[in-house]
Amino acid sequence: MEYLKFDFNSCNVDIEKEIWRLEKIEALKLINETDMPFIKAFKQNLLRIKEALSPYKMRFDNMFVVGIGGSSLGIQTIYKAIFGNNPKEGKKLFFLENVDPFNTNQILQSAPWDRTVYCFISKSGKTLETVSIMNLVLNELRKRGFKDIDKRTIFISDPGSPFHILSKEIGSTFFEIPPDIGGRFSVLTPVGLVPSEFLDVDPFSLIEGAREVIRKVDIYHPSLLTAIVKFLNYQKGRNISVMMPYSDRLRRFSNWYVQLWAESLGKNGKGQTPLRAVGTVDQHSLLQLFMEGPDDKFYQFIKINRFESDFILPERTEILKFLSGKKLSEVINAEFEGTVQALKNIGRPVLTITLNRVSPETLGALFMYYMIATVVTGKLMNVNPFGQPGVEAGKKIATKMLMG
Repeated sequence: MEYLKFDFNSCNVDIEKEIWRLEKIEALKLINETDMPFIKAFKQNLLRIKEALSPYKMRFDNMFVVGIGGSSLGIQTIYKAIFGNNPKEGKKLFFLENVDPFNTNQILQSAPWDRTVYCFISKSGKTLETVSIMNLVLNELRKRGFKDIDKRTIFISDPGSPFHILSKEIGSTFFEIPPDIGGRFSVLTPVGLVPSEFLDVDPFSLIEGAREVIRKVDIYHPSLLTAIVKFLNYQKGRNISVMMPYSDRLRRFSNWYVQLWAESLGKNGKGQTPLRAVGTVDQHSLLQLFMEGPDDKFYQFIKINRFESDFILPERTEILKFLSGKKLSEVINAEFEGTVQALKNIGRPVLTITLNRVSPETLGALFMYYMIATVVTGKLMNVNPFGQPGVEAGKKIATKMLMG
């Protein structure tokens, strides 16, 4: 695969011996639009997204993304991966997801209202948290005397949903989420592509990276191998799945992965609990547990080969003389290799993924790779990876409480 490289050698699975499991369930045949609707991303009219976003890009400097879960985590991943934690220039995204009153107040009070477009995202069009914040935003726009709310708002939802209906009433731009694509699988639909285009992150590049993942499909496809090695380790009692990229830029990718893996597979008393971490920071909080705690985890590490910027430590170092003249990238890569090798030495199952660099293409590939792996793992576990009945149960109770 052009954008991602994989090392399955230390997953504690004899892949050649176990590959029949994939053949037995005909896993290759799962990679199609019926069993994996998110593959339909390749058929979108991306030019329509570019054309529709053009006036917003000319007029506004900021976009507030109002959504939660799958309506927010994907674009957060793209934004932070491409632009980092503190972008100094260019257009900016802000995220209104949780209904924490203190945080919501801080964000709304600091919002540059005249230079901001608001993008409301909800697959159902009636997500409790998103609708609550949407009502606050629309009310604030009216209070501030804006007469052109239709030109300051974008709605993304299922066709025919309450968001779709409201967008027509207001006259706002509306983008459709394909009805058969669930929220956590929607990052490569307008959910992720519309805010990306606002930032000048090319949707075509994101889709091209995803397309590369399924350009060649055989029994040794990395998504299929990932599913089988994780499933076999799960059967051995390793019911925790660690995701640990060695990059701050991919910290939000761990959040996206946590929802995808937990909400898709946690059903019928089954599931593998995802655990997010980031290197090197969590070497100082979790690595002790990884090394000498229970052997109940499967480890996934992501490494970046090339950093866009780097530092060379001075020839004169006050402490740790061996750091003299070393690059910071050498330090983080040495820490990565040390952690991986230490876990391998004690027989822990480790999968490593290497990105040549962080780009829209590599992100698109990473999203598609894990979405496919999730669906195949669901097949192996005999659970439906789509839907989230446990989440819906809690929502119903909350709704009843609010209705009195």
